[in-house]
Amino acid sequence: MLMVIHGSDVGRHSALMNRAHRFRHSIFVDEKGWEELRQSDGCERDRFDDAHAVHHICLHGEEIVGYQRLLPTTRPHLLTDVLTDLCRRAPPRGPRVFEWTRFCVAQGHRELRPRGNSPFLELAQGVVEWGMARRVGTVTVAIDWRLMVQASI
Repeated sequence: MLMVIHGSDVGRHSALMNRAHRFRHSIFVDEKGWEELRQSDGCERDRFDDAHAVHHICLHGEEIVGYQRLLPTTRPHLLTDVLTDLCRRAPPRGPRVFEWTRFCVAQGHRELRPRGNSPFLELAQGVVEWGMARRVGTVTVAIDWRLMVQASI
């Protein structure tokens, strides 16, 4: 199941969002070694986790098996304010342009060839369906090249 939680609704889902931030910490800090994100409370949050962020949490039963976040590009976001060196020219911005960030799938749920019920496909499909419903025209993403290899196999 894919839960979509808008930043303005985080308070109504505080227990689940706390688990999602711990999940993010386990992937990005503990597993990937992004030490600059390490927090003593074990929750990975940044300044973009505000009322404008859209969180997608993939659940299998009660277990979080995947997560991703969408950010409006009409406001500060990663590619324009943090990872500015990744783009040769300014990334697209606008009311129908969103940045797709923090995509991650739990160990034990990653597949070389994702099947129909995989968190990888559920999250990717979630971006497409969410975007179509909101008439999103463009999605920007900075992605690990290994994920692109996995998706093309």
